[in-house]
This record gives sequence, C-alpha cells and structure tokens, in this order.
Amino acid sequence: MAPRDMESLLPQLLSFPPHPPPPFPLGDVAYDKEIKSLRKVLNDTPANSLVAAVPHGGSLLDILDPSINTLPFLYVLLANLGAGKQKATTVGNPLWLKSVEFLHRFDPVQVRYVGTEFRRLIMYVKDIALAGRKARILIQCGSQDKD
Repeated sequence: MAPRDMESLLPQLLSFPPHPPPPFPLGDVAYDKEIKSLRKVLNDTPANSLVAAVPHGGSLLDILDPSINTLPFLYVLLANLGAGKQKATTVGNPLWLKSVEFLHRFDPVQVRYVGTEFRRLIMYVKDIALAGRKARILIQCGSQDKD
C-alpha cells in the first residue's frame, strides 16, 4: 500500500539499505527481498507524493543521498522531471544538476533493479546535453570515477 503523506513516505524511502550498514551485510536473498519491497512502494506511490514538499520545506532530492538511497532518489528525480515543476530543458537547471549528481554517485547494485527507470534518466541527460551542444558533458559523466 502506498503511503499517503510525507510523514509515512519518508521513513520508507530511507529504510533501505540500512544506514549505517549493519555489522553483518544482508545476504543476497534478504537484499533482493528488501529492495523489491522498496521498489513496490515506489511504484505504488503517486508521482505527486514524490514531488511534494517535505516538512519544513525543500524537496526529497535535498534529503536523499543518491549513493545510499539510489532507488528513491531516481524515482523522485523522474517524478520531478515528469511533473515539470521546474523548466528542465537546459544544461545547468536544478534537475539537470541533480541528474548529473545521480549519475556520478548511484549505487550500481541497486540500479540493476530499475533498468527502465535508469534508462529514462540517461535519455533525459543525453537529450539535454545534445540540445545544448554539451556532448563533452556526456563523455565526462561516463569517464569519471565513482566516489
């Protein structure tokens, strides 16, 4: 069941992976079960809930860490892009910057569970970079080492 308000949604978005990491990492089966459960919550949550302001102002994109909360960050980012909350058609706009940040910092294990969504983000970045004749940005995104 999808959370109806930010107070119930935020803890679910931050629940996986456990942070700080437990002394003994989750096994493969437990990891798979937990991440699929989170993905179900994200798929069932309306986009307008993902773009809603958090208590005390701001956005979920300001709270989530793409290197830890890869799935929630990606879903919230795509929801913001789809909602057209900000004009996101030029290199340098806030959603562009969040997109590039995500591409530099995402967790590759988590991203394997959201290939379609990840491709949507890649296509957004590619289209804006090419439209702004900033193809070198695409090369830089692909060549920089992750943290």
